[in-house]
Amino acid sequence: MRRAGACIALLAVWLAGCVSAPESRPQAVLEGERQLQLGVGAYQRDEYQNAAVLFSKALALHQSLDDRAGILRSRLNLAETALAVGNYPATARQLALARQMLAEEGLNAFEGRITLLEAGLALKQRRLGEAEALLETLLPPFGQEELPLGEVGEEAMGAVAARVTLAFEREGDDPARWTLRYANCLGSERAQNALRVARLWRFQAELAHREGDWAQADRLLERALATYKQGAYRSGIAATLEQWASVRMSQEAWDEAERLLVRALAVRTWILDRWGAESVLGKLKAVNEGRGDPARAEALDRWLEVLKDRNFTQWDRLRQDLLPY
Repeated sequence: MRRAGACIALLAVWLAGCVSAPESRPQAVLEGERQLQLGVGAYQRDEYQNAAVLFSKALALHQSLDDRAGILRSRLNLAETALAVGNYPATARQLALARQMLAEEGLNAFEGRITLLEAGLALKQRRLGEAEALLETLLPPFGQEELPLGEVGEEAMGAVAARVTLAFEREGDDPARWTLRYANCLGSERAQNALRVARLWRFQAELAHREGDWAQADRLLERALATYKQGAYRSGIAATLEQWASVRMSQEAWDEAERLLVRALAVRTWILDRWGAESVLGKLKAVNEGRGDPARAEALDRWLEVLKDRNFTQWDRLRQDLLPY
């Protein structure tokens, strides 16, 4: 009875909370926010083209109302979407406009996100020193045993993940140390944030790969792939398949590497990720060179040249030509 009484009391509180004044803001304001929310949902489903359309609609609506914060949010979402598919000129353009708004209007709440996206762009374009300098402004301090000092916010967590990636990209850096720092930053969040845990497993798998521990790399990548599939996170699925193919390439297991890369390519073409598809095709070309199939490698090289066109639209033809199943 006590439990039933508690439920009734909670219901009464909830009902009381529902009795409120109707939404008083103009419909145009609400519609701009709705387009932003729809765009975020599309982005989270890896529907990047649709997300860009929705964010562009939100931008136009916010501009029509001179909603400065709404304009800036829309531009940053457009920048993040362009970065996700490798459209670096569009990313740079949106970030430059966002940085200009920040300087002129003092919307300082957005500075961390702008900096993180600028670092992400620099990292993708292999401007590694610039990426490091940008990330340094966002990274949390670390103490004994590489534990973070204090709470780690969203932008700081993103900066640590990017810094691990940078450490793997740059010779002479210490990816093991940064991987440990990333793991420590997750802390109690591990049970709640499956995608970040999967990213940790991929970092750890890369360390195992570099040490020649193929079995450990396989175990970690298998766990990461299962987690991404459970969450239907296509970008993570494709990245894990491509990473696993790199392990097989190191073992000169060319047939298995190609199967993994073809699976990754199928995902990249679905989300229209030109940069990701280019990366996969580069590895497919290397696989065929490794096993002595120059004709196949040359055909893949031709597709690589076609993909470099920023206005590339031949996704259906690419699928028909390169995806056997």
